[in-house]
Amino acid sequence: MVNRNVLVDNIATGVLLQNCTNSFVTENDISGDSYWAIAIWDSSNGNEVAGNLIEVSHDAVSIEGLDGNPLSATGNRVLDNTIAGATGGILLAVDTDNLVKGNDISNVTTALLIGEHGCPIRFFGIIFTTGVTGASGQIRDRLRFMIQQFMTTGGDIHTPDRFSY
Repeated sequence: MVNRNVLVDNIATGVLLQNCTNSFVTENDISGDSYWAIAIWDSSNGNEVAGNLIEVSHDAVSIEGLDGNPLSATGNRVLDNTIAGATGGILLAVDTDNLVKGNDISNVTTALLIGEHGCPIRFFGIIFTTGVTGASGQIRDRLRFMIQQFMTTGGDIHTPDRFSY
């Protein structure tokens, strides 16, 4: 468990879970110049990233399994985090059956990036606030109307249970 730490200017990665199972990264304050604030890589399953405050210059949360094996990063949960000012908010690639719920994402270049083999993923209660410019990948069409609504209204978007499957 990585809990209640203050991590500032971690040049590469603030917290790295690599080949980890059932780990928790909770209530941390991660800021400054980190390429990845929290990275869950390779065969990492059943981990939880929750209640963190993340304000970094690059990517906030990255879940990426092993190339060619979308089952190598499964059952991870990204819950109730506050992400601001990052290049990438929540990035998912080569993974399946992960849960992204209740995150507040603002002033980022890409709020959600779903890469190759990045599905199915369950999204609940995602809140986009100012400065979100896009999302891409396999669920792009499902998120497109939310992002267009945000871009045209400038308001918050809250969609509980809309994208569960």
